[in-house]
Amino acid sequence: MKRFLALIYSVLIYPLLFILFHAAGLFNAKIRKALLRRYGVIREIKEWREKNPKTQKSILFHCASMGEFEHIKPLIRRLNQAFNTEIILTFFSPSGYRHVKNYPGVSLILYAPFDFSFIWQRVYRILQTDQLVISKHDVWPGQVWAAQKKAIPAYLVNASLHPGSSRSKPAVRFFMKYVYRSLTKIYAISKEDERRFLKYFPQCATTYIGDTKFDQALIRKEEALGKELIDAEWTEKSTVLLFGSVWPEDTKHILPALKNILEKEESVKAILVPHQPQLKYVLELLNYLKPHSSVLYSKKYTLKEQRVLIVDAVGVLADLYKYAQLAYVGGSFRQGIHNVMEAAVYGIPVLYGPQYKNSLEAVRLLEFGGSVVVQNERELQENLLRLIRNKDERKQAGGRSASFALQSCGATEKLLEAWRENFSREKE
Repeated sequence: MKRFLALIYSVLIYPLLFILFHAAGLFNAKIRKALLRRYGVIREIKEWREKNPKTQKSILFHCASMGEFEHIKPLIRRLNQAFNTEIILTFFSPSGYRHVKNYPGVSLILYAPFDFSFIWQRVYRILQTDQLVISKHDVWPGQVWAAQKKAIPAYLVNASLHPGSSRSKPAVRFFMKYVYRSLTKIYAISKEDERRFLKYFPQCATTYIGDTKFDQALIRKEEALGKELIDAEWTEKSTVLLFGSVWPEDTKHILPALKNILEKEESVKAILVPHQPQLKYVLELLNYLKPHSSVLYSKKYTLKEQRVLIVDAVGVLADLYKYAQLAYVGGSFRQGIHNVMEAAVYGIPVLYGPQYKNSLEAVRLLEFGGSVVVQNERELQENLLRLIRNKDERKQAGGRSASFALQSCGATEKLLEAWRENFSREKE
């Protein structure tokens, strides 16, 4: 049956996707550029391998985009520390490829080639790949089946299978079970995800090991503690509220609540970090909070008596949490909450809106007692004021956040131990 499905995929399903991608490329310059780069992947790796003869175990990581890459950073870091490895990275998404052109410990970064099995077999042969690691969910049949044909161990890490996932539907499930069975191992992020994989794909080698993105939050914290992003005098003797990765749907509730809090509590200062710091949106925030003296992060050198800092930059949110005593994580009044672990690792209470069940860690943090869910502006204001005024309660909730974060870590080391036998030579 697998041979039959592989034939159907290679002569019918993927060729149709191939045509659709190219049709989309006619109207979208980014897609067109990504397609053109994929045509040159074989030539690119040939030229690279000629200049860089293989002397180490070669591991190919595949990610859909930036989010999946962020989660495997600890794994790349520890593999390079523990073993004599060469890391190759492929991206499906143009945004992922563009933003990670160079990364310490990664030898080569490529667009994922077209998912024809014969192309992947050439890729593996030229690179002399020893192991394939797929991050999270971007499993392509041609990629996996080619690895199996060449006896290359293939692993899906940080794997999740949400209730109601399309992969649990009969037709998709029937096809994907033959793809998943071709993987050496599926490492699920939770016991619940492990149970769902075993329920829908019972003959697949699946085990719970955790999520490496939790380890990345700790690494990011260690790095942030050595940085000075804001003058320490601004945060001294203040209770700092940080509203991270917020959208207009969030600020609809945040701004009125924050305005009232600033009027009631003179010791409070706030940092607002938009998810997309577009100029128009940032200026709207600045104007709304102008009576309470606000300043943009790009002009933080003028930061003195102002009570609100509005961040008009990207890539600094995770590091800014270290200045906060309370955090609100955005997206939770929109389509779904963003990363709560970046705040939790600092041992502070975390608040968020009703759209949080897309995040397993947000659900568990709530069960652990380290977070509070709010339904509207009034609840947000009431809970913030309570935690601002009650230091003991704030400290207890923050302690539960820190405990949750620490207990969630460790997946990276478990993976290294599971793969130890794949590497014949450790770093000296």
